[in-house]
Amino acid sequence: MDLGASFHITPSLELLYNYVTRKFGKVYLANVKSLNIIEIGDINIRTFNGSVWTLNNVRHIPALKRNLISRTVG
Repeated sequence: MDLGASFHITPSLELLYNYVTRKFGKVYLANVKSLNIIEIGDINIRTFNGSVWTLNNVRHIPALKRNLISRTVG
């Protein structure tokens, strides 16, 4: 979980469903590197207690190394 992430991101296309392929722009990393957003779709994740969460509008960025889940602090 990344408190600084603006949105959910995955490098794994196989996790996405209901996705759309299009040029969605770029994400700029702290090291000034930019990565292309290739698809946006939904994923299901299973939590430690066995419930399933659906994350909507997850960005697919193949060049990223890990999944990032955005968390709003409020």
